[in-house]
Amino acid sequence: MLWATSFPGASGWLGFVRDPLSIAFFGVNLPQAIVGNGLLGVLIGFPAALQGSVASAAVWLLWYAVIRVWQWRRELSRDVPRIVP
Repeated sequence: MLWATSFPGASGWLGFVRDPLSIAFFGVNLPQAIVGNGLLGVLIGFPAALQGSVASAAVWLLWYAVIRVWQWRRELSRDVPRIVP
């Protein structure tokens, strides 16, 4: 999705589906993007490699936390069907 939004002319094969997919992709990743961009703002003046590493690690850890919370909530309620055996 990042490639499709960075180069819209080259992603014509997505057609009319590109806009709804972009909205869904960036809507799901909005909290992580806010934290990642906030960290980039705090780290202005530091080397680019450090900025990218810290922001990427923060976004990854946030998604890890979201997935762990989903797993924890699923374990609390046994009514939800399991996805994997």
